[in-house]
Amino acid sequence: MMVSSFLCGENRFSGTVENPEAGVRFTIPEGWEGELSGDVLIMRSSDVSFTLLLIEHQHSDLDGLRHELEKGVNQDGFCLELMGMVSPYGAGGLSAQYQGSVRSRETSAYLVSLLHPYGRGLSIMGIGDAGEMNREWIELVNDFADSFEFTDPDQVEVGHS
Repeated sequence: MMVSSFLCGENRFSGTVENPEAGVRFTIPEGWEGELSGDVLIMRSSDVSFTLLLIEHQHSDLDGLRHELEKGVNQDGFCLELMGMVSPYGAGGLSAQYQGSVRSRETSAYLVSLLHPYGRGLSIMGIGDAGEMNREWIELVNDFADSFEFTDPDQVEVGHS
């Protein structure tokens, strides 16, 4: 499941997004709009300077996910190093803060990665200019992460025409 596969058929998103076949349901924060760019859902609001990213990850256990988060991000113009430690987030997730650069621009990021009990997990990253990360930013990412519901896609009834 790629982010683009469970967001099939559309390019712009707001409000509640649901795909029972992928076992994913979430609510984009009020005042935010998401746009699919490759395999990443990029969400923006005119009220804030940072951006939210929704990215798929391949991990099915917290140990593998923790190891990945501890390495930081160094690809596609992103060079982000872990600040502090990776922390538990709820029963099936981890959170971490990063700093570094994105396309040569000094950047801070806060990430919550969630395991999907029936498939590939998802990561929510709030990312913006270095030094701008604050409590509101972190709370928005946490609230967005808390909106995610995962279900077993094999239990979905397929309608017949």
